[in-house]
Formats: sequence, structure tokens, C-alpha cells
Amino acid sequence: MNTRIMPARNDQGTMEADDAPLLCGVSDWRGPGGDEREAVHALCNHGRKGEKMIRRSAVAGSFYAGTRDRLHHQVEDLVPKGVAQEKAIGAVVPHAGYMYSGRVAAGVFSRVEFPETFVILGPNHTGLGAGSAIMTNGQWETPLGQVQIDHELGKAILANSSVLQEDHLGHLREHSIEVQLPFLQYFDRPFGFVPICLFSHEYAACQEVGQAVAKAVRESGKRVLIVASTDMSHYVTRMRRQGRTERLSMRSWRWIRSDSTGWCDERGSACADFTRRLPCSWPPRCW
Repeated sequence: MNTRIMPARNDQGTMEADDAPLLCGVSDWRGPGGDEREAVHALCNHGRKGEKMIRRSAVAGSFYAGTRDRLHHQVEDLVPKGVAQEKAIGAVVPHAGYMYSGRVAAGVFSRVEFPETFVILGPNHTGLGAGSAIMTNGQWETPLGQVQIDHELGKAILANSSVLQEDHLGHLREHSIEVQLPFLQYFDRPFGFVPICLFSHEYAACQEVGQAVAKAVRESGKRVLIVASTDMSHYVTRMRRQGRTERLSMRSWRWIRSDSTGWCDERGSACADFTRRLPCSWPPRCW
């Protein structure tokens, strides 16, 4: 499978005018001269003046159903019914194929109150693009429709970071962020999102990105949910995983309460749902 970059076509299959949105997706086409990377980077990251980017789904039909009706029914079967929603500032959500981890992901998103914007961070499995890639413009498309990137918040995050780069190539074939969107679209509530794809797992780089996100969110005044898209592990037993999760939750809670990145207010009364069972001297309060 190779990358395809092309202008949008109308219902008759003919090319639209020069102001048509640029579509980036996966097909059997290679860039001019066969140089896929150069072609994708030039067209997707620059495009024509005033261009709207529409990122096509890379894994529809494989990680999840490839048509609108089938995908809607697939997600509907995974979403638990009659659960209460809670306020949260962060969630850890798996990104495997829906047949493997879809029920867990659906369970998370059905239990959180929807914010104005989701900031979704996921790993880069493909090695394409920048080491820390953010998109601040355009829309992502799944069989359930298009989702608008929160340009304002995305630009603020990018401005706060020396690590992040505006880069579409890093997102082009990556599934870790894309697979979260159909769950959000299913609930049919208005929302925007900011995609951040990380190839580098160096602690300093990740910490810098986290601080950039925290600062931008705090200054925006928006209701935002941070989503960490992860596999957790493909091989650890349930018992070992539970111990690791408890240790991670405790470290995360100490980090949040330290107020080192601005998550906490002056009373230190911030919370995250994944740590709500831990001892706390303040009543939980989230955005």
C-alpha cells in the first residue's frame, strides 16, 4: 500500500477547482518520481494557499468496519448502556483493533463527560514524519464523517513547545489516534480534537510536550480531555498488569498533586479519574 495525495473529486468523478480540499490517504499511488516521502511532505504540509487538509482514514476496514452503517453498529455493540458520565481531565485508552480492545475503549468514552476538545496523544508506529508531530489545521475523516481539528488550541500547544513540529506525514498511516475518533463520533456530540503523534519516547521530550499541552489548555479556558492512546502491553498477564497499573496510578497522582505543570489550582484540588480511588485530602474536582 502506498500513499495517495490528490484533489477532491465531485460526484461525477471529475476534479474540483483549485480551491478544493487536499485529500491525504492511503492507496496504490506513489508520489512524482516514486518519491513517496518527498511528495507527501510537500503536498500535505504545504499544499496550495488557503488549502484545507482532509486526512483520509488509514485503517477503516481493518482495525474497524469500513462502511458507515457497519461501523455505527460495531461501535453500538461495544458501548455499555446506562452508565453514568464523570468529569475527567485525562484518560488512558487502548488502540488495538476493535475486536481486541474496542470494548475497553468504548467503556472509557461512555463514562466521561464530553469536553469541547480532546487532545489525543498516540505513538508513531510507522516511523514516518517528525519525531513529535502535531496537526493544527484541517479535518480527519472516518466512515462516520469528518472531525475538525481545534486550530486555536493546536496552535497554542505548538507555540509552547520546542519539540513539536507541524507535520502531517507522521499522522498519515498511523492508527493510534484515528481509531479513537469513531467512538467519539458515535455519541453525536460537538467536539474538536488535536492530534499529537510521538515517535520519540525520550522522557525529556515527552515531559516537554506534556508541559506545552498543560500550559495551552490552562490558558485557553476550554474544557479539554487529554487522551493517552496506548497498547499498554501485548503480553503481560492480568495479575502483573494490575500491579503495574496501581504503581503507575500512584506516581501519576503524586505528579498531578505536585502542581509542577499547572494541572492543579491554588488549593491543589485537581483530579483524574484513573486516580480517584487513591487517598486524597481534597474533594475531587476536575475541569
